[in-house]
Amino acid sequence: MARIEFTVAVLLLYVFFRDFRPSESFLTPYLNETKHFSKHEINNMIYPVWSYSQLPLIIAVFATTDFLQYRPIIWFGALGYIATWILLVFGKTVKEMQLMQVTYAIGTACEIGYKSYVYVAVPREDYSRVSLYISGAALLGKSMSALLSQILSDYSPMTYLDLNYLSLASVCLAMLISLFIQKPQYLAPQTSTVNPVPCQETAPPMHDAAPSCFTNCKNSVMMGLKKAKLSYGSAQTRRWAYWAIVTTTLYYMVRFMFFLMKLDFGSYSLRFDFQICEYLGPYCY
Repeated sequence: MARIEFTVAVLLLYVFFRDFRPSESFLTPYLNETKHFSKHEINNMIYPVWSYSQLPLIIAVFATTDFLQYRPIIWFGALGYIATWILLVFGKTVKEMQLMQVTYAIGTACEIGYKSYVYVAVPREDYSRVSLYISGAALLGKSMSALLSQILSDYSPMTYLDLNYLSLASVCLAMLISLFIQKPQYLAPQTSTVNPVPCQETAPPMHDAAPSCFTNCKNSVMMGLKKAKLSYGSAQTRRWAYWAIVTTTLYYMVRFMFFLMKLDFGSYSLRFDFQICEYLGPYCY
């Protein structure tokens, strides 16, 4: 039980600091005012890269999460966020900002890792409770970072660049915390230890050659397809999946719409209104 509690605590800390990114709320003003990119470059050359990079990455992550045992996916996502903020801080060209959007897509696509890790790290009866804790940690990190970024940008001498340094420190801390996430322990199939069947004298088994890498990959794919068929055979699972798709799509669509609108409305009051929407948005999501 202590192992499960430690795992959940580490995962909660990782999720909170991974989503605690104060500069993200001011990404568009930062690119426009600090990095001096035009509205056309931001809207048409930088932001669309994330959308087109996200789709193939999600498919790749979905297909390899079980095979890689979850933790590498979590680490890869954390490294993606670190690379994102390194490029945001030190990048200067449109190409570097486009690469930043690719690394950001890596981070968002790898969210599958920690969300699915829960279901192999805790007992079945704790699924709902731990999932609620994980969602709460993510929402708390997003909302607190949005509120803090507004306060720091308006009532302190911190610049947008300083907020990006703060975000970089947060995602680096999340990466360090993720190293303490333990390898998931799968429940072994139940085997009877009572009244064992007597061994029969048989010929010694033939030792076949070790399966090839192709065979292992093929078996993993077939097992994944069987698991997907079993999982999505439930009407409740399908309803949950449809709801997750719709809410996630709307959340990112509205969020990026606010990013773009900040270029058109530069006054303090309107920016503050948008910030309040971003603060409350995660709770609606």
